[in-house]
Amino acid sequence: MPQHRIPDLLAFVSILITALVLIALDVQPDQIVGLATALGLLYSAWRSGSSGGPV
Repeated sequence: MPQHRIPDLLAFVSILITALVLIALDVQPDQIVGLATALGLLYSAWRSGSSGGPV
């Protein structure tokens, strides 16, 4: 496995484990989807180096 794909795998597994823990804690599904989406967007911004501010 190439080195640059390991952080992607770790992020995916972390989000998956977080979702499973939240399901076990009986959190509402729409809240889990919202959290997973937010975590995915944060990871995407981190990987692209974008801060969302003016250039």
